[in-house]
Amino acid sequence: MRDRIDWTTGKPMIDIEIVHCNSTNKNSCEKTGDRIGVGPKDVQDASIFQTFTDLWKEDGEPLIVKKEQLEDSYVNSKVLNILNQTWE
Repeated sequence: MRDRIDWTTGKPMIDIEIVHCNSTNKNSCEKTGDRIGVGPKDVQDASIFQTFTDLWKEDGEPLIVKKEQLEDSYVNSKVLNILNQTWE
């Protein structure tokens, strides 16, 4: 975050690396090669909620419920969405 200059910087805010470990041998963890970068645009359009829901399966998908609540409160309302512009 400290190195971020603007919203379009190629460096993600959150960089997720997926690692799978053998349940019998904890020292046998291997990276899958998959990396997920989460940037400001993912926060702005709320796709970050879907990204984390896909990573951590929870009953009732509470992050999607929260996303829908936020959409009703901010995106679909007449209140100005502060995430649609960069801060000065």
